[in-house]
Amino acid sequence: FLGSGMLCYGVMNSASFEALYSAFTRLKIQRTWEGILHAPMTPTDVVLGEWVWAGIKGAFSGIAILAVMTAMGLVKSAAALWILPIVLLIGLAFASLALIVTALANSYDMFTYYFSLFMMPMMLVSGVFFPLQQLPHAVQIIGQLLPLAHATALSRGLVVGAPLDHVAVHVLVIALYGAVGVMIAVRLVTRRLSR
Repeated sequence: FLGSGMLCYGVMNSASFEALYSAFTRLKIQRTWEGILHAPMTPTDVVLGEWVWAGIKGAFSGIAILAVMTAMGLVKSAAALWILPIVLLIGLAFASLALIVTALANSYDMFTYYFSLFMMPMMLVSGVFFPLQQLPHAVQIIGQLLPLAHATALSRGLVVGAPLDHVAVHVLVIALYGAVGVMIAVRLVTRRLSR
């Protein structure tokens, strides 16, 4: 039960760390993004490149966790291979959210607020550590609005063979977070780089 939740947690953290710390370093400290803009590139190109790289890095973490789970005998179904494109989608969703924070941040200290006020509570209400159905009804509703709950439901169903309903809804919610988040990040980064 916990292993499939930790799979999502690992993807989320890896993609978020890349889109926060590494991207912020390239944006503000090294000013790499400004240098890239001297080539025939746009801020949209830069953000999309960072987004895809952070998503891929998150997917690599998910694949490594899946390999460890398989070696430990925790993978119960051959359907677990379907998690491979899902971990990329999860990585892209959380990378887009982290890029929004990166675009707004003035220093690395801002990232502690993102983890403390958003990521940690989301982990507690999204079914990562214990079933979502054990939480109060109001908290369940909040959890269902968050991308991690959908990612966890998908990974739990595919990896350990738990009942899996509403696959299309889960994928759609995760994809919407990724798409809307990266559009917001592009606007914020464009505005920041034009100052």
